[in-house]
Amino acid sequence: MSIFVNQGIVATELPKIKLDDLDLIKATIKIKGGKRLKDRILPLKASQIGLIMHYLQKIRPQLLEYNVSDSEKLFLPIREVSKKHENSEIDNFLPLLARQIRQIDKQFLNFTQIRASLITNWLKTHGLRKAQYMAGHRFISTTEAYLSNNLDDLTDDINKLHPF
Repeated sequence: MSIFVNQGIVATELPKIKLDDLDLIKATIKIKGGKRLKDRILPLKASQIGLIMHYLQKIRPQLLEYNVSDSEKLFLPIREVSKKHENSEIDNFLPLLARQIRQIDKQFLNFTQIRASLITNWLKTHGLRKAQYMAGHRFISTTEAYLSNNLDDLTDDINKLHPF
């Protein structure tokens, strides 16, 4: 959940993350894109490093006993659900997680909502080009779609440019 909230990944990127993509010394994680998204290297927050270290030292070794075939992946599935395709475990896990989050916060819709909020925040704090890189967007127009119209700025523009 922390990677969704802080790095703004999409669900299809989670199973692609490998152990080699994680650099705890530099506090970065490499996210591999796909058809629509580009590869990117994003910073990890201090709170995430502790969570990831706990996962690597305590939880992952236990999961590795049951998932020897996926040993290069950072996040191992909790249980074997289906071997139809690479994302089958995560496809079944995310709806369950979303239902649990909705019980805590009724305003939560889906993980796309989290990503959209994060990209909007990146636009405000980092600017358009850096937000484009961090989101993994291939085209700037995709990132521009997240720009919100600030009512105060629009009012100021009207006051400056309107002849009356």
